[in-house]
Amino acid sequence: MSEVLGVVYKNHREEIQVRGTVHEGRDYLDIRVFMLTDEGKGGADAKPTGRGVTLRLYLLPELIQALEKARPYCESRLPVETDETDRHLRQLEAKQPSSRRSGLRHTGPSGPISRLYDREDRE
Repeated sequence: MSEVLGVVYKNHREEIQVRGTVHEGRDYLDIRVFMLTDEGKGGADAKPTGRGVTLRLYLLPELIQALEKARPYCESRLPVETDETDRHLRQLEAKQPSSRRSGLRHTGPSGPISRLYDREDRE
């Protein structure tokens, strides 16, 4: 049993799926890169790759804490918001199914990482 909890589009060929899974009666969180097939994008048409990690649920708070610590590092190294960045985000958005575009919409002067982190505030 596997349930898709979230999707982040990496590029026009790949997406990162966050899934809740159960294996041998134990609950896991699987964060994995999926290849988008020619038949369609996302969901059942996406094929899992070997790139990813599967964690027991009790490790989730530590993972979130580590990602929050990484946030300033990432934000300090991202390029300054430019027309090129906006163009890239618009191209990515155009290639995605409309139901999954909300995470990449430009919301103002914030940087790309902020847009992804603030996604739940907009939904």
